[in-house]
Amino acid sequence: MIFECVLAHPPARAGVQMRPERELAGLLGKERHLVRTALGHLVKKGVLVRMRGSGTFVRRTLQNSSPSSDVLTSLKLTPSDFFLKGNENGGGVNFPVARQQLHLGLIGDLKLQHPSSQKMLSEFLRQVAGKGHRLTVCPVFQSEAADFQMPVVDQMADALKNYSCDGYIVLATWADLFLQAVGGRCPPAAFFWTGACSAIHEPLFQIDAGEAVERAVALFHREGRRRVAVINLEKPEPHCRIESTAYDRAAELSGQSYRLLKNVPLNPEQIMDAVARMMREPEPPDALYVADDTLMPAVASALDKAGIRPGFDLGVISHSNRGIPLPAGTDWSRLEFNLESFVCLIVEHLVKTIQQTDVPPVNLKLQANWRAGATHGLKENRGGDESADPAFERNEPLFN
Repeated sequence: MIFECVLAHPPARAGVQMRPERELAGLLGKERHLVRTALGHLVKKGVLVRMRGSGTFVRRTLQNSSPSSDVLTSLKLTPSDFFLKGNENGGGVNFPVARQQLHLGLIGDLKLQHPSSQKMLSEFLRQVAGKGHRLTVCPVFQSEAADFQMPVVDQMADALKNYSCDGYIVLATWADLFLQAVGGRCPPAAFFWTGACSAIHEPLFQIDAGEAVERAVALFHREGRRRVAVINLEKPEPHCRIESTAYDRAAELSGQSYRLLKNVPLNPEQIMDAVARMMREPEPPDALYVADDTLMPAVASALDKAGIRPGFDLGVISHSNRGIPLPAGTDWSRLEFNLESFVCLIVEHLVKTIQQTDVPPVNLKLQANWRAGATHGLKENRGGDESADPAFERNEPLFN
């Protein structure tokens, strides 16, 4: 219990070396074999690691759930007394640090047929390996089928015991099941979602797709468009439908009474049919926001088949992800998310939470960067001269 308290307070952090067993026994007034047994228990739990010929090092820190701080006070000890100190530097104490490899788990249904999911999965693997750690993509939670079934709680609990990871990266739709499976004491975790959602778990990292919808509608409104439609991928999860709410709010703020929202499955034929029916409405849209980059190829094909020219007959802006190319032959204006930065923030926060004590949860929404293409305004209304808008002439972003 004393060691658990020590490992939940500074200067405990990954890589810091414990004092030798003989010195620890002297500090506590205990026999050395008792100290060795207590440290061995923490080694088995993956909290400490023994390095032959070097000593015992902190591998990960613990949450402060132990009342042993009173015992330390009675012994007139502080947590720093339990670690091997280096040379004093500038009035402070330098604790030697040895780098330790962590084992992280990724839980979620990142469907590998989605380009954005492929990009994100490769980024998780690259970022974790680049920091010297190891990532396991929990296979029991992968599903390449569109109609996958989530495993029941006991299945997930058994799988988590087998993986025995130091921390987990969890897709928000699996958060409730994950928390039930781990029980009362949750291991370090970071929850993420690749769009707008109202999940309340912390720390939560999300792509702020709702804000992107609002920006697209506002930009079209600035360009004089009054019939802005949105086409989006169907999302069955109730907490992941914020894009629709954002569309309504943005339309209301801009004074736009027009409402046309199409939620479609990831099926090229159905996407093309939805676009065709949208353009046959009694009042067809004069602008279209494509709210999911996986829809872009089918939308581009549908517009081409109907003879509709983006930027001439119809204003078009698309959600996009950096590193994933636009459909061939297109130069769509877009709101682009940087998945590399997004994944980096998630991994860095989780590793910091595992390796250091008293790290507060951080909730973060990543917003899109504006990438002006040739399609968000109608060239017919400007006589084809983009320089009529000073923002184009100066090549400045339209949003701050």
